[in-house]
Amino acid sequence: MAAYLDTSVLVALFFLEDASDAARARASRENQLWVSRWTLAEFASAVAYKRRSAQTDEDTAAQASARLLAAVAQRVRTMLVTADRAQVVGCAVHGIDRDLLVG
Repeated sequence: MAAYLDTSVLVALFFLEDASDAARARASRENQLWVSRWTLAEFASAVAYKRRSAQTDEDTAAQASARLLAAVAQRVRTMLVTADRAQVVGCAVHGIDRDLLVG
């Protein structure tokens, strides 16, 4: 099966959170994991918030971000969620798979 991971799940996967065990168990059961490009931006914002509020240190934040990027490169597929027809056409022009477009 496949699962879409929202920002709260990504944070739980890459930081020690109350939901970390459940998030890891669910992600390990799926053969496809999906995130949107917006979710990646939201994750970066969540990491910055954790730094500003002293919930994590700089090294841990950098490691979490690097691990997410590595996961996206290896296993997690990204999609563009948009209602903007011009973006869809632009993706087609640049060879981005239409199956990855939602909107």
